[in-house]
Amino acid sequence: MISGAHLEDQVSDLKRRLGELRKAKSQTIVKKDKEYVTSDAPQLGQKTGVLSHDLDAYKEQIRELQGKLRQLEKEKAKGEEILKTDILQLKKQLSSQEKESQNSDYLRQLQEENQSLKDECEKLLVQNTDLKMRTDDLLEALSKKEAQWCEREEELKQEVKLSWREKYHEWMAMTGKKIEELQMANNFLRKIIDKGKPQS
Repeated sequence: MISGAHLEDQVSDLKRRLGELRKAKSQTIVKKDKEYVTSDAPQLGQKTGVLSHDLDAYKEQIRELQGKLRQLEKEKAKGEEILKTDILQLKKQLSSQEKESQNSDYLRQLQEENQSLKDECEKLLVQNTDLKMRTDDLLEALSKKEAQWCEREEELKQEVKLSWREKYHEWMAMTGKKIEELQMANNFLRKIIDKGKPQS
């Protein structure tokens, strides 16, 4: 039979892990990147790397929450099975002892022990209910985190598209300006050459 103290230790450990999950949830860090524009062709991949790192951080946090949630559910199911087994064994033991003895004092002692066991079982059931509520809270937190990640992913995609579009237009404008300057220089040189040719 497992003791109440042992189960309480398990519950305390689960509470500690849940605290770690909630702490991890609140530690989402989004790094702001700096963008540098030069007169050459734009570095289109500069901002994309930072945005990809941002998305990877969201994915990693969700994977950690899912892993810890699975571990918590396994430990909860294991605790329930142990509790059921202990209750069944106690009932069998009590039934056997009651049949073997007709002594009223002994029966009274057994009844007291039985009541104590019932109280302990009730306490464990309350703890199990608490674990279920905490598991539900964790599922809700995970669902919100996934929704936030999806929303952030879409925002980052739009930012990437906008950044590339702006850089492309800037580069095209710069290129067009250089082409225009070259054409003007070329026309100027042609005029000079034409003036220097002997007239027929």
